[in-house]
Amino acid sequence: DTRFGQDVAFDPDTAEDDIELDEGAFTFVDVGSLLLMPVESAKRMGAVPYSISVKLPEEAPVWKAVDLLLTVTRANFYISSMFPFAFGDADREVTAGVYYVGSNYSTSMGGLAVLLVPLFIASTIILNTMLGAVYERKKEIAVYNAVGLNPHHIGMFFLAESFVYGVIGAVGGYLIGQVLSLILDRFGLMQGINLNYSSLSVAYVIIFTIGIVLLSTLYPASVATKAAIPSGKRKWSLPEHDGQTMNVIFPFIYHPRVAIGVLAYLHEYFSRFTEASIGDLIATLEKVSQSKDAKGRDRFLIEYHIALAPYDLGVTQRLVFDLAYDEHVSAYCLAMRIIRVSGQDSNWVTVNRPFLEQLRKYLLRWRNLDVSQHGLYVQEAKVLFSKTGSE
Repeated sequence: DTRFGQDVAFDPDTAEDDIELDEGAFTFVDVGSLLLMPVESAKRMGAVPYSISVKLPEEAPVWKAVDLLLTVTRANFYISSMFPFAFGDADREVTAGVYYVGSNYSTSMGGLAVLLVPLFIASTIILNTMLGAVYERKKEIAVYNAVGLNPHHIGMFFLAESFVYGVIGAVGGYLIGQVLSLILDRFGLMQGINLNYSSLSVAYVIIFTIGIVLLSTLYPASVATKAAIPSGKRKWSLPEHDGQTMNVIFPFIYHPRVAIGVLAYLHEYFSRFTEASIGDLIATLEKVSQSKDAKGRDRFLIEYHIALAPYDLGVTQRLVFDLAYDEHVSAYCLAMRIIRVSGQDSNWVTVNRPFLEQLRKYLLRWRNLDVSQHGLYVQEAKVLFSKTGSE
């Protein structure tokens, strides 16, 4: 039934007694004579909006007609029934009443503002928990720093940990909610509620929860990064130099029994870069020597002449590695002195940055070798120094 220019609310209980139908105010239209077209096209042809109500026979299935209408149009409408009816594919019927149906089964979410306070409280709890984890694990962070781990990687450890917590919490909460809803539905503790176990909103909620956890961990991760930087510098930088010489002390210590093996380890590295090879440098062994310090302990020196890429800059230099015993740490320490031979001082500084970074990473991998490999390098170093004699 349509009333031109205005909407009509239809109540089957009061239609016959309370509503007086004026003759000519309603038009009954055969469904077969109706034409469905896009709204914009109808407006261009001069169409005006009308409110349409359809009354089905009492025995007709309500949802089948609704499903057909939602398939061919994007209408938003209300359905009312005086009897319980099945909603969608659910086996359980909903009670009689009036229901709003959105276009294409669309759903809306309300009450988001009410959730802001619980989300803020949850974020604060996560922030406090991760901050506590940072302060409790300062010794562990110091160990990471001692082995030369990048401070940014240490911060990523805490972000990865919070990500795991977020995934476990979100997915675990979803599974617990599903199990509880099945139990409540099984014992009939929820009436008139249809549960959707495969809604896309679940994925949105899980992603949103993980995002809240990660955002709450950004500050603790930053604190962990700062705790791993005793000097206050976030990035590795070149040591001080005068444009001609540069002294580098590597932050590694070596046990006296295997200390000499690190020089064989270095010699293996530089042996890969010869004039016949293609790489970032060309290295030539110049000198190998062994001496005694003031207390009679062995001291080892090995010297290379290298050219650094790009070779058209003409940067060449001498590297002198000095492996000596340090009484402060009761172990051997490795120092390196770089002496510029040719090339401009600005180019010399520029090409040494990637070279020293690569050399530092190579020395860091020494700790990953097992005892047998250390022993092999010790034997190779003894052979290397025995061929050159001693000083």
